[in-house]
Amino acid sequence: MDRDLGLDVFLTVSLDHPEINAVKYLADKEQIILEVALNTVIEPMKRKSFLKKTRDCLDLFHRLADQKPELMKVDLIDKSELSFLRFYRDVGTLSQDEISLLILILREEFANLLVKDNNDIVAKDAFKRKLKRTLMQKLDRNSSKSTDFLAYRKEGRVFVFNR
Repeated sequence: MDRDLGLDVFLTVSLDHPEINAVKYLADKEQIILEVALNTVIEPMKRKSFLKKTRDCLDLFHRLADQKPELMKVDLIDKSELSFLRFYRDVGTLSQDEISLLILILREEFANLLVKDNNDIVAKDAFKRKLKRTLMQKLDRNSSKSTDFLAYRKEGRVFVFNR
């Protein structure tokens, strides 16, 4: 397992993308789950169209990059008056370019519906390194147990939890 790579992806996405409300890193499964909130329920035809377009774009991206992801799943889940887009990926083949493509598709389709943190996070490299070191220590101590991390953004802050 490449937990170092997983933590890099987890921290970068958590700190650099205000459109992504929550990031979950499943270290033992080497998976990342990204969650984006939309401030309304997406109608069925728009939902179907968006999911197809997103999967087609990501499939083309993977073919062009000559990658075969172990896990790539996109879901739209309705809760109350909101829709949540969940993007499930394996850490080994997820790239910053793929995340940027996903963000671009989201902005194109739902720019006015994205629930995002409008506060900038000033994350210096020293802060990222310190947080990564702390999380690596937690992983090393819990190597025999399943360790998951969850990060969510609120008012220019990123909250990180593990269980």
